Amino acid sequence: MAMYYEIGVSIEKQPSIVTVDSNATPVKDWKEAVDHVMRLAKLFYPNLQTEFDFVKEYEIEDEPSNLGFIFQPQDATTYDKEKLL
Repeated sequence: MAMYYEIGVSIEKQPSIVTVDSNATPVKDWKEAVDHVMRLAKLFYPNLQTEFDFVKEYEIEDEPSNLGFIFQPQDATTYDKEKLL
């Protein structure tokens, strides 16, 4: 199972929620997710006060694998022009 995190941060006392999906971001647990978000906040706002507020953790399904291509483009030399109209 993959994990989904909602991480609350305040930047200059302005609250916000950042989402982290372990399918897309290489984090192992909530501590790494919080660390990732706090590092990003400091990277984007280096001169502003950044505070951690909360973390929520949810289990989600893993991304499917071996789906193949959703859209398989046709070879430009073998298509039927009448089907395109």
